[in-house]
Parts: sequence; C-alpha cells; structure tokens
Amino acid sequence: MSSRIGFPEDLALSKASGPHSSHSILFKDYPVDRASNDIITLEPAQMKMTRPISTVKHSRQELQVLSRLKATVSSASSGDVLAKAVQILRDSSSSYNWVGIYLVKGKDLVLSAYVGDAETEHTRIPVGQGICGLAAKEAETIIVPDVNKDPRYLMCFPSTRSEIVVPIVGVGGVLGEIDIDSDRLSAFTEQDREMLEEAAEIMADHLDRQNLRFGHSGTVR
Repeated sequence: MSSRIGFPEDLALSKASGPHSSHSILFKDYPVDRASNDIITLEPAQMKMTRPISTVKHSRQELQVLSRLKATVSSASSGDVLAKAVQILRDSSSSYNWVGIYLVKGKDLVLSAYVGDAETEHTRIPVGQGICGLAAKEAETIIVPDVNKDPRYLMCFPSTRSEIVVPIVGVGGVLGEIDIDSDRLSAFTEQDREMLEEAAEIMADHLDRQNLRFGHSGTVR
C-alpha cells in the first residue's frame, strides 16, 4: 500500500498557559557574571531545555538524516517543513511505518503532519493522555517496546507493535512531538532515541524561529 502524507493547512499555534513543569532541566549554555564568576539566574522563557550530552556515535546514515533535516528547515517554505520532515524520518528506517508530528495548541496536541498508510483517528490528543500526551506533559522521550502490554497506549492501527514519542522542546517549553509507530516489536533502540532527539532539537529551533516571527506561543510548560 502506498504511503500518504498529510498535514492541515492551518499550522497556527494557539497560546497556552499554565504552571511551569517541575521536571529537572539541563541547559546548554550558562551565562556567567564575569565579575563574580557566578551563574546568572534566567527566567524560564530565557532558558532552553535540552538533554544530556550523548555518548552514542551516529552512523553515517543517521548523520545524513540529520543533515537533510537541517537543510530542509533552512530552505523549505514554512508550510512545507513539517511534511518534508516526517517524510525524511520515515525514509530513514524500514521499521518506521508511521511518522507524525503533533504541535501544541492550547491544552491539546494536534496532528500537523504525517506520513503513513492512513491518518490516525487520534488527530487531537489532550496533553497528559496516552503515550503522546504523557511525553508532552513530562517533556521526556517514551519508548514502548510492546504497545499491547502498555495500558496507556491509544491504539491507532491494529498492526502497530511498538512506539516511540519524542518531545520537541523549545525555549518556552514543549512545542510538539515526533510520534513513530512500528509494526515490529521492540523496534526502537537507544540509537533511535538519540537520533530522533537530535531531530527534535532541529525541529524545535525551527518552531522557535516561527514563533518569534509570527508571535505564536503554543507550549506545554
């Protein structure tokens, strides 16, 4: 069966509000007061959450995937970036049967681009609900080796056996997430996690620039 690529025309993000997340945060760059040598405290909106430095070495193929993503966000029109990104990720592995990107709109995650055999019925997921909602709420990657053994899983396709959800974390909080389903059990490894988390950082930089340009601020904080 041929794959479908889908994304709604309206990608505008609505403004979200709420308390800041209580999970631990790591920062890429700590500003330092040169006079006192003390770290300067930043407001949450000034800080970008990120993951610890990786010790996993990427394969040549993974580096090519990340390079293609960077080139796409730099050159493609804003309306095409998400659709092209999911296609790049889908093409990167035969185990990635369905790839989608959800964006935060208010208190929900809204499917904004996907590539796969069909559109999932879960095109809008409340933050905190299911695997996708939990990953957005906690701002942490979730891997489910066997979806049939995880009661949190919201079934999209009968053929799905495993899933990975990677949050897209921007300057002000979670902007969205990458959701990938596989028809294989335990399809996602630590190598997949590392590559997809870097892909999510690339997408976060793109979305942050879009938010700055157009004044959107759809985030989970």
